[in-house]
Order: sequence, then C-alpha cells, then structure tokens
Amino acid sequence: MLVALLDIIVRGVGAALASLLKADTVTSVRRTLDHRYSPGPDRLLDDVLLWNYGERHIELTADPSSESGASRRDSLLRRFRQIKTFRART
Repeated sequence: MLVALLDIIVRGVGAALASLLKADTVTSVRRTLDHRYSPGPDRLLDDVLLWNYGERHIELTADPSSESGASRRDSLLRRFRQIKTFRART
C-alpha cells in the first residue's frame, strides 16, 4: 500500500514538473531573460517557476529578513520585471 501511494505521489510530481518544463515555456523564459550564459537546471527551474507563479514564487522563496534572502528577492524582482516587460510587448 505504501509503495503504491509513493508511486502515485512520484508520478504526480513528475507530471507537474513536466507540465512546468514544456519546451515552449523554457524557450520563452530563456528568450525573455536573455541569459548571458546557459543557465544550470536549478536556475532554469527557478526562472520557470517565476514565469508561472510570479510574485507568489518570490514571496515563498525569498525571505527579506535575511541578507541572502534580500539579495535573492532583489534578483527575483529584477527578473520578474523583465518577464512583465516581455509580456507587455507580446
């Protein structure tokens, strides 16, 4: 029973990730943010989450009360502004 439940959870997470990482979404994110380098998988996933969830992603992942969180928040806000500008032009 537990194995079956874990299998369902893993398949659900996999399906959710697959829907987030659609090729056209990844292409749009990379075009929008115009990375100077090829982003690693963690950065790309972070950018896709920002693309899909916007300010909610920032709220959940960048704690403004810590120094590193404030820096992350600034970076996410800058990238989110780029996304909003791109969307306004298209």
